[in-house]
Amino acid sequence: MICFSIKRDKFNAAIWAAILLLNVVFHPTCAAEGADMVLAIDTSGSMKQSDPLRLRIQAAKMFVSLLGKEDQIAIVGFSGNAVPLSKLTALDSKAKIQPVLDAIEHLGADGKFTNLFEAIAQSHLLLNQSPRASSSRQIILMTDGNMDVGSLEQSTRLIERTLEELAPALRRDNIRLYSIAFTENSNLPLLRLVAQDTHGHFTLLRDAASIHHVFASIFERAKKPDQLPLNEDNFVVDNTIKELTVVASKYRTDSRIALLTPSGKEIDATTNLPAVRWFSAKQFDLITITNPEPGYWELKFSEGGNKAYIVTDLKLKVETSHTEIAPEGTVRLQASLERNGTRVTTRELLATSRFSVAITFPDGHIDQRPMLDDGSNSDAGRGDGIFGLLLNFDKEGQYRFDVTVAGETFDRKKGAFLTVKREHPGELVLPPVPIPPVAAPPTPVHAPEHVPEPKHESAPAHAAEPTPPPEHEPVKDAAPEEDTVSATTFVFAFLGLNLIIGIAGGGYYFWNCKKKKKAKATAADEDHPTDGIDLSAPPAASEDNDVTPTGGSEKA
Repeated sequence: MICFSIKRDKFNAAIWAAILLLNVVFHPTCAAEGADMVLAIDTSGSMKQSDPLRLRIQAAKMFVSLLGKEDQIAIVGFSGNAVPLSKLTALDSKAKIQPVLDAIEHLGADGKFTNLFEAIAQSHLLLNQSPRASSSRQIILMTDGNMDVGSLEQSTRLIERTLEELAPALRRDNIRLYSIAFTENSNLPLLRLVAQDTHGHFTLLRDAASIHHVFASIFERAKKPDQLPLNEDNFVVDNTIKELTVVASKYRTDSRIALLTPSGKEIDATTNLPAVRWFSAKQFDLITITNPEPGYWELKFSEGGNKAYIVTDLKLKVETSHTEIAPEGTVRLQASLERNGTRVTTRELLATSRFSVAITFPDGHIDQRPMLDDGSNSDAGRGDGIFGLLLNFDKEGQYRFDVTVAGETFDRKKGAFLTVKREHPGELVLPPVPIPPVAAPPTPVHAPEHVPEPKHESAPAHAAEPTPPPEHEPVKDAAPEEDTVSATTFVFAFLGLNLIIGIAGGGYYFWNCKKKKKAKATAADEDHPTDGIDLSAPPAASEDNDVTPTGGSEKA
């Protein structure tokens, strides 16, 4: 770790960019192995609506400041094309860091399209140009859009190439892709699949204000830094800690963050101390303190969800047997303390240290479990300094393990991650954009046929036109016409048959009724003979018949 003394007059005169640069120079982590990373940031015009406050710019700078002098990073801006704005640069001096910060600051949002394929391909190329063989290589891709290069056919082809060519190439070269979608209009299936295929991670932001939390999580996945556990924003600093970096989230953009030291002194962004570097952003503050005072510290006026990263000789080592398992699979979790790279086995220290893990499930709930060194919990043997736990999960999703060790004079924390996913070897990969069929669908019967307007034709409209070549003939229209004729013939035949049946049935009905009436009339004549009665004259009145004759008698 390189330390610099900040002169008081320069600190007072430092502008915002200089403060950030100092934070970057004083790297809070110092891992034995460096990481190679590329930040690929969307510069399309829609980012003005998705991230109007340019929070992704501040979060990207925060991410750079969390990396160490052994790390390398490059910046790529992309819209219709992908342009490397800074090559892969080691973060070990001011002269090298400044171009990286400038490249991030100058990122705009005026592009027309979103070419995710080129963004990933250019990032892959930059990582492969690194002369060193690093086993930790990552691409961080931020976007709010779908794959769009102006042509639906070409965009669809690029989606296929991303899944069929780029993802396998990244996996082969041991490169993880961390994808961040700013809106649900982003190409979510593609971003998720490539992240899964490369053992990275996909995040859908519900609010751009949480982008710095996402970057902090990616930093923990990539660098596995030591941390201090925070209990209601209180934490303990021991005398083995050489540097402390706090990421404090704000309630509002004008919130004032402060730290209360063990000696009772309050420090904030206006404090003039050579050992304190303070960068204030809209959604968070980043505070780096060299050789912090041992004892109890308090973080004041913060929103919560804060981080305290440390550089120390007493480290917490956390290992998992798998980073990905199938449901009902088992993972072995182990934790131990290391001092200067050697495992701590001192009985006095281990006897007063309590190891535990907080498991965050995909649905957000947290389960706290102890870790033991008794020889039966996935550790090598009793009293060997390795605390273990066997875990089994039945639900798919992303799990987080926050392992903590609480000692009499120190605390440590470190995160690990697990993906539980069922294998789907025959699962079809559906493109996230609608793909039209190769041939146009038949024209509906009720719709007029579209005739393209002739261009640059000298012949009149009624003149005979030459027969078009076979490839332009509407071959698809023949089948619908035959179907239409067949359907019409069937309808008329059906109606005709029903008409014939109706006429025959009606005739039979009236003939039958007439036959029955005739039979009734014959029976009545047999009971009342009509001989000697003049039917043309009205019947004579009688005492038993007081009803006036009507025309109805004629109808009988």
